[in-house]
Amino acid sequence: MKAESQAKRNDRILMNIYSTSIGISLISLTVAVVMEIFMLTYTFVNQEFFGPYLARYRTFYITLLTVAILAIFLNLYVKKDIQNRFKILKIASPVYAVFLFIWALTVTYSDYSVTGVVDHTVFMTFSLIVPLSVFIFPYLYAVIVTAANAVMIILTVLAGGTGQIINCVIFFIFQVVLGFSFLHLKVKLAERIVNEQDNAGLDAMTGFLNRRSYEEDLKKNTQ
Repeated sequence: MKAESQAKRNDRILMNIYSTSIGISLISLTVAVVMEIFMLTYTFVNQEFFGPYLARYRTFYITLLTVAILAIFLNLYVKKDIQNRFKILKIASPVYAVFLFIWALTVTYSDYSVTGVVDHTVFMTFSLIVPLSVFIFPYLYAVIVTAANAVMIILTVLAGGTGQIINCVIFFIFQVVLGFSFLHLKVKLAERIVNEQDNAGLDAMTGFLNRRSYEEDLKKNTQ
């Protein structure tokens, strides 16, 4: 029963994170859309630059553009009735975070296969976008980031760039500190909101549920 209660509390915390952060998420997703439109346009303006790999990179850009647009519509859909629809983001957000890292790693590997050099720029960019556009619990973010960075380090070793591993580790620490701290702050804020909501439903003198809680429970049961 206690585990059930904690699970419900975590859901309420996530719901508050989404409701207070959906604007930031939409801005970040919009930036991603603009970036991919720019890159896709560049493939038409300067086709010679991509040579035989033109179709491959257009596929990369179109894929991310499509997923980012879908994510924007999903956020807008949930925003209209976050009380009943937030569970969609509860599943979609981790999936989207994993997708962003896989996409960035795939593009990085593609660049390596073409040039023989590992360029961390794309990976670094999307590593910073993830905590801003995808709101998940900090420990889950840390797990995803750790896995993605492990792949990046392996890729760097395969490229013979052992000297760049130090840069990978430094940036990994930066990712965890920045992203984890940001998400942890959002969770703490959401926890405070949940606590205030709980206290608002209790009678200050007796500690029992007040009329407000009774009316809310009645409203839920009649829906």
